[in-house]
Amino acid sequence: MNTISSFLVKYRNRIFLIMAAFTLLNLFLMFKVKINGDMTVYLPDHSSMRKGIDILAEEMPDLSMTNTVRVMFENLHEDPLKVKRDLASYEGVSSVSYQSGSTLYEKDRYTLFVLNCTCGFHTPAMEAIVRNLKSDFTSSADQVTYALDDTSRGEVPMWIIGIAIVLIVVILVTMSSSWVESFLFLAAIGMAILINMGTNIILGTISNVTFTIAALLQLVLSMDYSIILMNRFRQELAKQPGIEPQQAMRGAIISAFASISSSSLTTVVGLLAMVFMSFKIGADLGIVLAKGVFISMVCILTILPALILLAYPMIRKTAKKAPSFSFIRAGRIEYTLRYFLLCGFVLLFAAMFLLKGNTDIVFTMTEPSAVDKVFP
Repeated sequence: MNTISSFLVKYRNRIFLIMAAFTLLNLFLMFKVKINGDMTVYLPDHSSMRKGIDILAEEMPDLSMTNTVRVMFENLHEDPLKVKRDLASYEGVSSVSYQSGSTLYEKDRYTLFVLNCTCGFHTPAMEAIVRNLKSDFTSSADQVTYALDDTSRGEVPMWIIGIAIVLIVVILVTMSSSWVESFLFLAAIGMAILINMGTNIILGTISNVTFTIAALLQLVLSMDYSIILMNRFRQELAKQPGIEPQQAMRGAIISAFASISSSSLTTVVGLLAMVFMSFKIGADLGIVLAKGVFISMVCILTILPALILLAYPMIRKTAKKAPSFSFIRAGRIEYTLRYFLLCGFVLLFAAMFLLKGNTDIVFTMTEPSAVDKVFP
């Protein structure tokens, strides 16, 4: 390990340039990875839905799946059949579903038309249909509401990811001993994330759920590797005052390798266990995350040392006092109340076991539209 650490420190700049070039290559490849939004692909072979889809495909091979847009009028004044013909004339609309007198399409003062579209939701043709709806009906006396039935959208909303990243940055900056080292951590992990997303091209296709949350989970699962290496580096500097930063980094890599590699290995093995889930999206997510954690470990041992040594003068100039917490009193209280706490957790476990069956399961991340409230 001493030889490897010396090599990593001695040729750190060359290694960093190689990894940076590899990152740029994977940034390009990332946009070549196919994203699958059809969750039925990951259904278990033995599931009833999987069998039903296979039977449907076998019995009706020429059946083409359409995307639907629901258009709801409130207090419709025009002839519904004329409105149906107008909607059916839109390019990309194969047919319009509407039945006079049916509660599926008429309820109180509301009237519903379902546009069966041959184009995808995220296409120029669908955008043209939406523009036509706005220009033809929104300005009329009838109140019009439309909803795109895009059931493929299973990704986590971007605002949640944004809040998570902001919280991570705030915590890192607050708890670190320098104003800049947190951004070095994020740079190293960011390069690892780009490499992981680019190398997904070897899988051919990944789910949109994996594409959306894998980067954030990789960041969370592997950020501690950066902190371990930085702490070891500071310990080496404190152990031998006046030591050269390069020498301290060699010692830091040697002492941190066991912790980082063992932590990475256990995480990778745990993630690979998802491969054995009956719902096949577990394999999709598990392989991508396991690969990402391994890549993060490699990047922390190759990219981060170069960044730390390059920015070491700035790290020293921007040093700050990190908050420290004492848990001595909390430990004493916990030890005193240990039997009560044990009984409390046993009761809590029993209560949660009984209550878990009452948890509602959500099958889509899409918020209910105004149309759903009238025609659920």
